[in-house]
Amino acid sequence: MSRVFFCRQYPTTDGFNFGLACDNQKRWVIELRQTSKGEIQVLKNWKLGIVLAAAAVLGACGGGGDPTPRGAIAVDAGNSVGAIVVSYTSQAEANGDALGECGLAGCSVVLEFSGNGTCGSLAFSSNGAYGVASGSSKEEADTRAVQSCANRGGASCTIPTSLRTQQCN
Repeated sequence: MSRVFFCRQYPTTDGFNFGLACDNQKRWVIELRQTSKGEIQVLKNWKLGIVLAAAAVLGACGGGGDPTPRGAIAVDAGNSVGAIVVSYTSQAEANGDALGECGLAGCSVVLEFSGNGTCGSLAFSSNGAYGVASGSSKEEADTRAVQSCANRGGASCTIPTSLRTQQCN
């Protein structure tokens, strides 16, 4: 079930605030307006809604921009913890969620990747080294991440089983 929220609000000259409700994937759902009394109403004048929506919907819900899916990898090397997130419409969102899923104060984004079918991977070694990589398949990204880990002095580098299985845009 999609969560709907008031994603953008624009003041108008008639004392109303026009806004857009978007779902959690930033798709425009409905035009709303807020009266000067704070009441939220569904916009009844569809012509006004079309004009206002045409001006606002692209920026409010992420439309009109680059549709390329984006991913990120965040790592806390000191604790051998990491997270991979994929299929975001903005790199900032991907980075933020990667840090959130990594979950520790020492986490930082170490790789950004984008493109349909592009995958990211992360490998850790028993001596604390890690490696990250992207590739055109999960297998290619995994192989490159293990090699990157070994190149950084890692011994017995492996892909953690705890990482999300979804690694590709």
